[in-house]
Amino acid sequence: MRLSRRHVAGRLWFMTFLLWACGAGANMQPDGAPDVDESPAVLIDDIQFVNRVYFKKTTIQKFIQSRIGAFYDAQQAEEDARRLKDAYISRGFFKAKVAVDFMSSEKKVLRFRIQAGDRASLDAVRIHGNMMLSDIELQNELFSKDWVPFGMIRQHGIFHKPYLDDDKVRILQAYARKGYLEAQVTHIQAQADVANHRIELDIWVKEGPLYRLGALTLSGELKPGIQRSAISIADGAPANIEQIQRDLDVALNVWREAGHPFVEAEQQARVEQKEDGPYLYFDYIIHKRELTTIQHIQIQTAGADRFPIEPRVVRKYLPFKEGDVYDHKLIERARADLMRTGYFSQVNIQPQRAAAPGQAVVHVQLLERKTWALGLAPSFQRYEGIIGNVIFADNNFMGKGVALSLTGVASSLRQNVDFWIKVPRVFSTQNGFGLQLYRKQRRYQDFMRLRPFGGRVSLNREILRQTFVQSGFRAEFVEIAPIGVPLSGYPSGIFQLGPDVVPVSTVRTSVDMGIVVDRRDNPMVPTDGSYFSSNVELVRPVLTERAFAIRLDAGFRFYWSPWFWTTIRSNTDVEHVRSLDGSALPLTERLFTGSSRRVRGFAPLSVGPVADIDTPFGTRQVIVGGTTRFSQNIQLEVPLSRKRTFALVGFFDAARGITDARSLPNAYEPAYDNLLPLQFFASAGGGIVWQTAIAPLRAMIGAPLTGRTFDKAFDFILEFGASF
Repeated sequence: MRLSRRHVAGRLWFMTFLLWACGAGANMQPDGAPDVDESPAVLIDDIQFVNRVYFKKTTIQKFIQSRIGAFYDAQQAEEDARRLKDAYISRGFFKAKVAVDFMSSEKKVLRFRIQAGDRASLDAVRIHGNMMLSDIELQNELFSKDWVPFGMIRQHGIFHKPYLDDDKVRILQAYARKGYLEAQVTHIQAQADVANHRIELDIWVKEGPLYRLGALTLSGELKPGIQRSAISIADGAPANIEQIQRDLDVALNVWREAGHPFVEAEQQARVEQKEDGPYLYFDYIIHKRELTTIQHIQIQTAGADRFPIEPRVVRKYLPFKEGDVYDHKLIERARADLMRTGYFSQVNIQPQRAAAPGQAVVHVQLLERKTWALGLAPSFQRYEGIIGNVIFADNNFMGKGVALSLTGVASSLRQNVDFWIKVPRVFSTQNGFGLQLYRKQRRYQDFMRLRPFGGRVSLNREILRQTFVQSGFRAEFVEIAPIGVPLSGYPSGIFQLGPDVVPVSTVRTSVDMGIVVDRRDNPMVPTDGSYFSSNVELVRPVLTERAFAIRLDAGFRFYWSPWFWTTIRSNTDVEHVRSLDGSALPLTERLFTGSSRRVRGFAPLSVGPVADIDTPFGTRQVIVGGTTRFSQNIQLEVPLSRKRTFALVGFFDAARGITDARSLPNAYEPAYDNLLPLQFFASAGGGIVWQTAIAPLRAMIGAPLTGRTFDKAFDFILEFGASF
């Protein structure tokens, strides 16, 4: 049967209609439900938090379940947005809003758009039900503190809901230290005034009875040092159980230092009710357990962003090894030495019983910190202008325990390139090695001192705890060049002093020896302790007939944090140089004073003895440096947060340069009317310090207190590096 064209076209149209109807029907949902997108699942390439405030990115990511590399789930994304909103509200951002969208362009991005709004301040913290402990005693224990002027220094006025549980524990601990062992926090209520961005916090407590210590006895395997007098809580005093346990644990170190790390104190306690309240009676039975040797040392590290530290480097700082009898003193020494390296933010060393009797595994758990810096960091000083700084430094290069640094500085007054490498401990010994290579150029008032190349090799050794002896050899080529064009008939400025004082060029060699006593709690950011150094250097100019010169210097730094994380720093420095035969001392050895670290506020190298130079216009003074230099710096740092990222700084500096008539007969100290006693120059100022990943960035203003007519009213300093 033959079909006409019209029949064929009709059948094709009917089949197309059926296919369309079947497809539409397949997409229809029962009960009129909307269509569901059956598109393939999409992987999330990136997650963005637009307008993020308060939270760090690493912290805010913990509140959401969606992850990069996982499939996009719209319901999960909405739930994550709700979680983020709740997180902001719990921190006092009561008007926070969080919207979410998913951009499925070339890059699939899950985006949370945050509108945090203003954060409410904690205006009042009230404690109810307390009678034996005052409001001030309890409030000082809390993280949640009401707002006071300048209270941000101690984090006053901050509401942080997750810390309310910590506040509850702190209150109970405060009561327990006073002997109120049944104290309770019955209720905590936060009242929010959303319109005015204010929060008031009410805490209700129930104190309970006061427990006193009736008696405390020690028995069992005792040893000198484990006795009743080791416990600071007297009979009849409030039963501070926390302090009792702390004192007892310290006393048990006598057994730990004798090779018994698992010594135990079995506690037997009873309560006796008397007329004036309950009394606690304790009997501690001491069990020293078995003598223990170290079977294995297990080193575990975490937190390294590039190369984890090698176990062999860690072992250099462990004064014990497998097979040694356990000694708690050596454990504490290792913990302190590892912290002082600057490689770690946390060090934990704990023994654990091994399977074999009398054996222990010592676990060394280390949390590494960032030890490297790479950057281009411009800085500024009013006298010096813009300063370019290039730095690459790693205190733990590739995890090998080697310090490496390459720095460059360029400004109108100085151009320096400096490379050094330090190995704190060579071949698991107490010996250290250092190598420094440099090129330095410094502009003075009337001349340029250029050291085209130079270097120093040094060795050091720890002879006592935190006490080091060091020695070194230095060799450098030094040139003195004039500044400007000499006037007809007059040698260029300072060259009038003669070749013995102003050598055009020389090769300078020296050997030095010194001692360092480092008692700082942290070499990177010290807040407590001290640092003393003393050094003797014997200098011999090569290729000249000039005599040897000897240089003596001593410095003492002191750090003290008496309250609220505030740190007081003091730096005292004395330096003296002279020629051994009493002849003229060349400019290459003379001491110049005035810098952004020694006496801030004055022009660099502008403080000290001068000499008169003849010119066609008369006599003028040129700074020639001295033979003795004193400086004293006192600095107060008040961190704006517990992490010490930012700190307010105030300082006072004083310095003086003195010359010996034999070293340069026509040099003298100019007389000024407004100097401090003993002819000291002084300056004061303040600013802010930011602890960056590269180095501390200091923004300060220093003003001379004993200014001369040509000194500026102040100097603005913006530069990297610690003052001292």
